[in-house]
Amino acid sequence: MDKLTRKDLYSLEDYAENRADIRAQVLAHKKNRKVHIGPVATLYFEDRQTIQYQIQEMLRIERIFEPDGIQEELEAYNPSRSPTWTGGGNCWHS
Repeated sequence: MDKLTRKDLYSLEDYAENRADIRAQVLAHKKNRKVHIGPVATLYFEDRQTIQYQIQEMLRIERIFEPDGIQEELEAYNPSRSPTWTGGGNCWHS
């Protein structure tokens, strides 16, 4: 997954204007990205769209609009590395 940058994010104003539509799209998208494992555990598989939504929500809730604050959120939510398939051992490494 390519890391998100400030260019990928909406301004607070634009996000507020489009939030209802964005939220509906992301929630529909997330329905197909979870697996229930027994009665008490669920795995959620994140991708670029779900991570962008999380960042946008944090910026909105915390009213973050300054470049340093936005960068902190990007660093907190962007994966540090993408997992890679190693083949023979039937396992993924991050």
